[in-house]
Amino acid sequence: TLLLYSGLFGHIENPGIVKNLHITHATSIKSPTCKYVGVIAAHNGGIIDNCSVQNSRINSFSGSYIGLICATATGKIINCYTKNDTIDVSPDSRAGAIAGNSSGYITNCYTYKNIFNMSTGSYAGCILGTSEKAKIENCYVHHSKTLDKWGAAIGYSFNATIKNFYYNQGTLASNTNYKDSNVGKYDSDFLFEGTHICDLLNQWIGEKEGYTHWKTDATLPAVFDK
Repeated sequence: TLLLYSGLFGHIENPGIVKNLHITHATSIKSPTCKYVGVIAAHNGGIIDNCSVQNSRINSFSGSYIGLICATATGKIINCYTKNDTIDVSPDSRAGAIAGNSSGYITNCYTYKNIFNMSTGSYAGCILGTSEKAKIENCYVHHSKTLDKWGAAIGYSFNATIKNFYYNQGTLASNTNYKDSNVGKYDSDFLFEGTHICDLLNQWIGEKEGYTHWKTDATLPAVFDK
């Protein structure tokens, strides 16, 4: 059987919604014909809300799009996170701790201590591997290693917009084709310009509907306040 799309859901299309789904200890199918690999979905054209992937491992063959939430996205990903996962990035692939590639919205999300094992010709990012006019807003990432063709937000950007985004080290993307505002590195106390990132993320939410607020945690700088 020819398998191009691998995920719990092959396609989520508008007006489809996947909500409140939390996956741990997942592994992905590795097939030479599988080009789109995500733990939750291969492609998201709808909404993924309040979902997570933890302690999992994902990989595919050369020329793939790989993402812990989804491989590719044109829809919305909100209130989601990935933590302590491993992404084996095959040659000439696009890999992200949220999505491999997106032209949609990634809002109010975080990624924490995910490991990227890179290969030649690949791009990877703590949010997206590559973007096509994607919008990333009110997110933070925490990582321990920077790599070539790698970005704290995006591996390689095509006209992305990054707003209210906080990261601990590295650069936003391996190129400069993006617009950013209220973006910066937080310090070892998780402060950006003297304010804790948890408070900064909550300030952005304010009275907005549909977004989960944040709180501090004993081991992470900010987690969702369930």
